[in-house]
Amino acid sequence: MREERHRARQHRSGLSGLEAVSISSDRAFPRHAHDHYGIGVILPGGHRSWSGIGAVEAFPGDLISVNPGEIHDGLPVRAQSRAWQMLSLDPPLLTT
Repeated sequence: MREERHRARQHRSGLSGLEAVSISSDRAFPRHAHDHYGIGVILPGGHRSWSGIGAVEAFPGDLISVNPGEIHDGLPVRAQSRAWQMLSLDPPLLTT
């Protein structure tokens, strides 16, 4: 049986409602949603997901995004680990 690889590191900011995360993972994530905006970049590997716009594949250097409440999932392309960094913004940061 293959050992799963998953590492996530949170980077907190001094600004309430703003957070960054660095993730390296070979996990598949089931459909879910977040309460915040997410803007990120794919680093090594490839990422396949389903979201409100349909099926999406992202590779190194590609930008990814998710809106609050948007249902999405994610899995690695070719069952290999991928890495990404995301910036999470609470909606009030963008509306005030």
